[in-house]
Amino acid sequence: MEVLVDSLTREEWSEHASAFADYSLYHTWDYGDARASAEGSTVSRAAVRLDGKTLGMAQCRIKRIPLTKRGIAYIQWGPLCRRDRATRRQIQAVVSAICRTYVRSQRLLLRMVPPLWSRDQIHVLLDAAAMAGLRKNAYIWPYRTFVLDVSAPVDDLYSSLARRWKRALKKAANRKLHILCGRDEALFSRFLPLYEDMFARKRFARAVDPLLFYRVQQRLPKQEKMLVQLALWDNHPVAGLISSHLGDTCLGLLGASNETGRRSQAAYRLHWENVQSAKANGLRWYDFGGIDREKNPNGYLFKAGLGGEECECIGAYEACDSRATATALSVAEIGYRWVTGVGSSTR
Repeated sequence: MEVLVDSLTREEWSEHASAFADYSLYHTWDYGDARASAEGSTVSRAAVRLDGKTLGMAQCRIKRIPLTKRGIAYIQWGPLCRRDRATRRQIQAVVSAICRTYVRSQRLLLRMVPPLWSRDQIHVLLDAAAMAGLRKNAYIWPYRTFVLDVSAPVDDLYSSLARRWKRALKKAANRKLHILCGRDEALFSRFLPLYEDMFARKRFARAVDPLLFYRVQQRLPKQEKMLVQLALWDNHPVAGLISSHLGDTCLGLLGASNETGRRSQAAYRLHWENVQSAKANGLRWYDFGGIDREKNPNGYLFKAGLGGEECECIGAYEACDSRATATALSVAEIGYRWVTGVGSSTR
């Protein structure tokens, strides 16, 4: 077994990574570069291979302690290891190899946040993490969301909708809404004012940065670009939805509506059309993009009505070969959250 570190080209990375079912926007080359640039970190990419076959991959954002070589290697929704006929031993080998590379060889604290896995697979990943010496960070909030299996027939998906969802879809169908759908930057730019107006009105805590996603959209190759949906009323955007269709999952990223959009139930129509688009493109899962029942109960009830299953990621797992380094980084993070008032999550 070999681990190739920072030796793949952008084209090679995309070619190999896109073969994994758990491939997502967060593993794209351009997202890694844009996110690292925004937060002042660097990117390292590793591929684990056996007999010429790529078993797993990891894109790390590395943030170092000033004037030292120590720091955090953060793997967002990874490593990639879910592909056809992947065995328990192969998944364990991938996690162990990634851990050796960044913890033992580079002396970093490795923080690994795996994506959502089906219940029958979670224990495989947990066993792999334990074997590699990774331990759960209890202070980082796990990502929660609703996930819908879109492999069922469309009629069955519709039948599973909550009654209020069916009423809203009928109402939206009777409105003078025009739906635009595409992947170009111009369509994305029309979404941004809608999102900013909603943020100015609600003043919620931002879990994601829309401008970051816009910069990523400008860089992504055509086959990896996010899908942009806009609902227009009298040629003016009243609701919008941004999602990523990679791997086997449609991942919701950004959504916004103004008063006209809410009255016309435009968001219901956008999500329902996105479900059908994901199904038509051969995807298996529809991830609503996160929930917070306490801070956003209305959003929670809206997403619950689509008929998916409420799920929680297994959280963040860490390994470090230096207790002093782990303690110093932990204190620094707690201080940052205290000063800024920003919590820590796996999204």
